[in-house]
Amino acid sequence: MAGITAAEFEEIYGEITRTQYSEINRERALSNVLRAREPPVIVPDGVLRVWLKKYKTSDAVIVTSIQGLQDAYGDVVKALLTVHDTPYKLAQALRTTQAPPIIISTSMAGQWIKTFGKLHNTQRMFASNGTLIPPVKGVRTHVKGVRTYFGILY
Repeated sequence: MAGITAAEFEEIYGEITRTQYSEINRERALSNVLRAREPPVIVPDGVLRVWLKKYKTSDAVIVTSIQGLQDAYGDVVKALLTVHDTPYKLAQALRTTQAPPIIISTSMAGQWIKTFGKLHNTQRMFASNGTLIPPVKGVRTHVKGVRTYFGILY
């Protein structure tokens, strides 16, 4: 498997590797047992080193569906979304700021944001004279604390 990342390895082989090879904590040993599988799984040691550090924790919670994420951690994820507003940042924040770590893929974070994270769509914006500014599709109206409307700062 050429060009695989630790995140991709997690999505494809993470759960299997954690359950079948839970006792292995070194990248070379894990590489050897994965190569011995039928069919063999060939992953560079560097990718396995990153995967072991980021994803193979004994107390981590692995969430496999966006509905499961919403049901179990919806309020936590919404709170983190206000600061970590991209799928990558959200997945990283769940992994690094929560105890135990909550592990989700970046693609799952993106799906959750599209389905449940409608924070920006419910915001109402007002001009300096108090009139409601209608939402404009495709125009980002809230950028790092600065409110804009067609390039005019308010």
